[in-house]
Amino acid sequence: MTTEELKYRAQSKAFAKVISLSCDYDRAERDVTNGLTGGVTIDEIKAIRDGIAADKEVWDYIYKLIELDK
Repeated sequence: MTTEELKYRAQSKAFAKVISLSCDYDRAERDVTNGLTGGVTIDEIKAIRDGIAADKEVWDYIYKLIELDK
């Protein structure tokens, strides 16, 4: 695999992860707003949502670093 191919694949994976985390965050936010806990407390849902937000921030940063490396 060439360096360019590796960068392209890394960028694609990072972008997919950012999109996936965005969907997860939106779902958790909706659950908090609507009080849908599914057997866990609202505080646990909020903690999950906040963890997803932190992960998304990290993956956004990784994606930007890959973009800058082009």
